Amino acid sequence: IETGAILAIYFADEAIVTTNPEVSSVRDSDRILGIISSKSRRSEQNITPVKEYLLLTRYNPIRVKKGEMLSMKDVLEILRIPIIGVIPEDASVLRASNQGES
Repeated sequence: IETGAILAIYFADEAIVTTNPEVSSVRDSDRILGIISSKSRRSEQNITPVKEYLLLTRYNPIRVKKGEMLSMKDVLEILRIPIIGVIPEDASVLRASNQGES
């Protein structure tokens, strides 16, 4: 994690943790939540914790059924924070990204 991110986490009152439903991404998000709960100004001063929310990206129910990605339930059980939104996976975005387009 870069210094700028650590600084932002330190002063945060709220955090929107964005992840996709792949095991490695969810693990990284869990690590970020650990940093938020232990390294923020709020944790150091023992005041109300940072409010944490989840934004789940690239979600595809068909791929969940095939076992290619975690279900929303699995992600929520692992991270244990309220979800504020789900952004579905979009094949055209993936194609454009792979072709270097924006």
